[in-house]
Amino acid sequence: MVKANGILVRDMLPGDEETVVEVLTDAFLGFPPVQIVVGTDSGAKDRLRRLNRLTVAGPRSSRFLVAERDGVLGVLQCSDPPDCFKMDGRQMLSMLRILGPRVVAAMRMFREVGKVHPKTPHRHLSQVAVHPAAQGQGVGSVLMAAYCESCDEDGLPGYLETVAWADPAKPSQQKLYERYGFVVTHESPGGEGWTGLSMTREPGALSGAL
Repeated sequence: MVKANGILVRDMLPGDEETVVEVLTDAFLGFPPVQIVVGTDSGAKDRLRRLNRLTVAGPRSSRFLVAERDGVLGVLQCSDPPDCFKMDGRQMLSMLRILGPRVVAAMRMFREVGKVHPKTPHRHLSQVAVHPAAQGQGVGSVLMAAYCESCDEDGLPGYLETVAWADPAKPSQQKLYERYGFVVTHESPGGEGWTGLSMTREPGALSGAL
């Protein structure tokens, strides 16, 4: 557990699952790579919620951390190989039902990400999300501190994917990750206004102060 600024980070409990689904959904609905998968129409939020519920409430190979202060404010998901992209047959079928024709774009994106995914031991930070109402309050920093602590304790490099915005005025998660010792190792074509980034962190790398 990590506690700072009155925010406690702990492992997700069964009773947290629906709240975690909503935090993930609200935080990522407008994120460009997610829009490729779920679309931008009126049904996008429902599709994203159902995908998140599939990940959070289904057979789990990831660790979920929650940050709470009078309720869950943020979520971090991480996993170690070979479970970084692991889904069982039932989950794959459910994803197909949720996405319909959009599953083609999703699989294409997963393949591109997989090309640069580390083949050596690491801890994959799949997603870190802060509810929009709690952003700018240090929630993401506390979650990152807990994640980096777990990597250092186990002697594992960290790995994640994020985006770089063409508009420097847009809030950038890249800066948060760099504060915790991550460096860009690969850039890939994204979409209008953004570029995909892969970032890695060596065990014991400088971690940002809370």
